[in-house]
Amino acid sequence: SEFLAARSGCRWAASSGRPRACRTARGSPPRGPSRARGSRGGAWRAECCPMGMLFPATWVTWHEASAYCQWLMETRDFKRAVEAGLLPTAVVAGLPTEGQWEYACRGGMDTDYWNGDGEEALDQVGWYAANSGGRIHSVGHKLGNSFGLHDLHGNVWEWCSNLWDPASYRSFSASVSKTPAAPIDMRVVRGGSWSSDTLSCRSSFRYRFKDNQGGINRGFRVCLFASSMDPPGNSGSSLDLLSAV
Repeated sequence: SEFLAARSGCRWAASSGRPRACRTARGSPPRGPSRARGSRGGAWRAECCPMGMLFPATWVTWHEASAYCQWLMETRDFKRAVEAGLLPTAVVAGLPTEGQWEYACRGGMDTDYWNGDGEEALDQVGWYAANSGGRIHSVGHKLGNSFGLHDLHGNVWEWCSNLWDPASYRSFSASVSKTPAAPIDMRVVRGGSWSSDTLSCRSSFRYRFKDNQGGINRGFRVCLFASSMDPPGNSGSSLDLLSAV
């Protein structure tokens, strides 16, 4: 199936490399515990996409990113996409586990970045401290990997469904890490950001933030999963990552 890459609303088609849609679905995205509920869609765009819809959504908490995925499935646009055959009929939207995120990021490679090792490779595929000019950048200008996914290294950290456990990769042998028993307010982020060093932008680098704290360097990536399998963030090892949108 076609992989699509974006950050909450701006889709980049793998087949063409051009923006497919630069807007959120119609309606009013939900608010997490840290924000007032009942906000209109325009308020969401103003707060989370202050630089415009071609930029990653930022200042989004883990709760809000998760709620957005649930809300998205109930929108008219999502349902029409399923009815038109643009999406499979049996899919659910959610945040990836960190194992799924890393698989999608690597694109079959085992190097520091999906296109190789060293800072020269990172400069070709991501915005980080040395080339970002101290600011966030619009999506899709750097090279995409073999799955057609852009901006996996740098620009903004991406929330994953997992609770943070520093020993997670030692605790589980499955290829996709499971959600461990860990502090309940810390969630995994991956990918690094526009202010990160080269180490933090590696495919394998793991970090965490409190789930109720957003930031100018934090965003998320909506993924589609086979709905016949476990919900995103449960066992993880049996999930089939269909696409990242």
